[in-house]
Amino acid sequence: MTAQKKEEPVPGAMQHPWHRFVALGDSFTEGVGDPIPQGQGGLRGWADRVAEELSQGQPEFSYANLAIRGLRLQQILDQQLGPALAAAPDLVTL
Repeated sequence: MTAQKKEEPVPGAMQHPWHRFVALGDSFTEGVGDPIPQGQGGLRGWADRVAEELSQGQPEFSYANLAIRGLRLQQILDQQLGPALAAAPDLVTL
């Protein structure tokens, strides 16, 4: 899992119950087609953006994007479900 930067809780900020977020999927979840404007060909898809928001004020938040472009549903389940469960997430997206 890739840990997001640690931040102190923000007073008055809306809190959520999630601490471990795992994103499963294909190129859409991976971020293909979502370049980072200031990056050198890097990608920052919707799952990365959601994780960034969820990490705000959540010092123990962690995130893993297991998505791989080109996979179909059965391949996603076969290849990503085990590692996702091993991470013991409390939030999963597909």
